[in-house]
Amino acid sequence: MGINFKTSFSIEKVKKNTFYIDKTMIIDKLIDEDGDSKTETLLVCRPRRFGKTLALETIKYFFDPNTKDASIEFFKDKKIAKTEKFKYLGRRPVIHMSFANDVSGSLETFYTKIYDKIYKLLRVEKISAKDNLLIEDLDEIINNPKDISTLENSLSILIEAVYKNTGIKPILLIDEYDSYVIDMLDNPDLDKVLNFYRAFFGKALKNNPNLHFAVLVGVTELTKNSVFSALNNVKISNILDSEELGFKDLFGFTEEELDPYLEKLDLMSEKQRLKEFYDGYNIGNTELYNPASITSALEILSVNKKGHLTNYWVSTGSNKIIEQIFKNYYVSDELILELNELIAGNSVEVGIDKEFNIKNLKSKDAFYTFLLYAGYLTVDKIINNEIVRVRIPNSEVKSALVSASRKLFDKPEYKELKELKEAVVDFDLENISTTLSSLLKKVYSYDIKTNENAYRTAIASAITLTGVYEVKSNINAGLGRSDLVLIPRYYDKDPKIIEMKIAKNAEERDKKHKEAQEQIKDRKYQDYFDKEVSLYSLVCCNYDVSIKSLDE
Repeated sequence: MGINFKTSFSIEKVKKNTFYIDKTMIIDKLIDEDGDSKTETLLVCRPRRFGKTLALETIKYFFDPNTKDASIEFFKDKKIAKTEKFKYLGRRPVIHMSFANDVSGSLETFYTKIYDKIYKLLRVEKISAKDNLLIEDLDEIINNPKDISTLENSLSILIEAVYKNTGIKPILLIDEYDSYVIDMLDNPDLDKVLNFYRAFFGKALKNNPNLHFAVLVGVTELTKNSVFSALNNVKISNILDSEELGFKDLFGFTEEELDPYLEKLDLMSEKQRLKEFYDGYNIGNTELYNPASITSALEILSVNKKGHLTNYWVSTGSNKIIEQIFKNYYVSDELILELNELIAGNSVEVGIDKEFNIKNLKSKDAFYTFLLYAGYLTVDKIINNEIVRVRIPNSEVKSALVSASRKLFDKPEYKELKELKEAVVDFDLENISTTLSSLLKKVYSYDIKTNENAYRTAIASAITLTGVYEVKSNINAGLGRSDLVLIPRYYDKDPKIIEMKIAKNAEERDKKHKEAQEQIKDRKYQDYFDKEVSLYSLVCCNYDVSIKSLDE
């Protein structure tokens, strides 16, 4: 029997032949040997599509009395079953709310959506309620959908109702708790949403005698926005986790977890390209695959071993927010320089600023912190609590980041990028030379390095940003190593090979062009392709770029 990938990340659909990696030890992190909670509130921040929803479903399926028989069958051979805590299965009511995939758009719609979610749960509790005062509280919320102060109390009342109706303190689970905040980043009513969150979560979570514990998952932390500042006991697991915190490998897949499936599917020969495309996240010094992307890829490769690896990140719609941020927020000549470094596979040093709002996203630190939390970047090295070095985790995310960053072309500050794309589309050598020269002068005006590698990185990244070609640099080709290989993303373009040289002065430029062209011929770089290829020499002299065809 083959492996079934069609789970839609629902724990109840996991069967014997389902692709499933055991993450049930998250339950071990939530309760002690007596079944008491280890923390009042756990906040988990991970990129979208990183296993957060399945983690909450796992917690719900374990504790919920309504699924106890099925849960025993499911969990009996899982890791949590080997602990003393297995005896607490099916012994807690669970309140499970999901804000995932919700789009509010306006403040009124936001309030309506919160009310609708609470309303459905309150109606169920009212049917069971025997306490007249509780029934009055429930009716007040149910009958006043437009009253914001009542809505702010609604989650706290819901928790109280479950406790009074069952006699057992419930567990609260909220999926993608910050989705409305992210959706409304460029909305002038964002502060009102944050104010509502402070009251809504504060009243429900702070010193609540009716609640066993709460687990909230999302992308951003929102602690600097004071959403959780009033809470006494919040444990936070984020992408900057230390090894000691214990959550580092409970979201995302490790190489050790994935290898048995690669063996079973006879895909070990494809491991390296899968790693390059979907692996590379670093949390707590543990390297992780994006679970949603690698699962989708394995489903394709299980049918066609040499199948094309797809960018699932963009196809899930995760790029929309980051495109808006590139288009509307952080503006700096330094940004192009840093994007060049990141696209080239290097790391850049950034500060951490968790206060996400309209004004602050214009700052470098908040901008890069958002990219880091959203999964477009990952930690390369933690320097201290406020400064880290970051890098792009893998090829899939690199493609998504390059795609999103094209929104920079709409900014007048980056007109050179738009002009470069137009020149690269036609491969107009004169205009490519002019725009690259202008871009180098603007971006590297204080940081230009007089060595070939720096120029290669800058030019390769700039051409990559246009989206017309995939650019590979310094790779084996023919009898040597070619500086730049341009692989077209469109069928009407032909591949190109560029050899680079540096000239000390303008008089040396023609000599360097000749050297580059002779090197291309002698080392047969064109043999990299089994079809017709265009060959070019490129010479840099300070900020001036000159490119010539071998046919000239």
